[in-house]
Amino acid sequence: MKKRSIVSILAVITLSFGSIFAQAQNKDGHDGHGAAHGGQFVEDANHHGVEMVAKDNEIIFHMTVEGKPFDVTGAKFKAIIQTGTGTKMVALKSEGATLKVTLKTPLAKGDKLVVTGKDSHGDAIQARFVKD
Repeated sequence: MKKRSIVSILAVITLSFGSIFAQAQNKDGHDGHGAAHGGQFVEDANHHGVEMVAKDNEIIFHMTVEGKPFDVTGAKFKAIIQTGTGTKMVALKSEGATLKVTLKTPLAKGDKLVVTGKDSHGDAIQARFVKD
């Protein structure tokens, strides 16, 4: 029970920072390079782009830097997922310029996700999404 409370508190803090992060994005007037795969796209101040494509139980995050595919093979990323039934953390499998996870159930409209991790250069990358 204690571990679950700590995970919930960490998730709330991370989602809060994710909200601040999302609001701070593109302050330099740079609109990003767009969602090449038809998903939701966010880009940070260092031009790391993350596009979320959620289909059925699978979520794929396409990673870019300066609008070009960004190889994250071997990098450690996780997703914090907040649904109507609770909050959970899942490890993401890195493969080329994508991060992937297969969930037990599909995301519902309004579910929140924060992707967080470090690339091979040690740069922190974080992106926040709300399933539409």
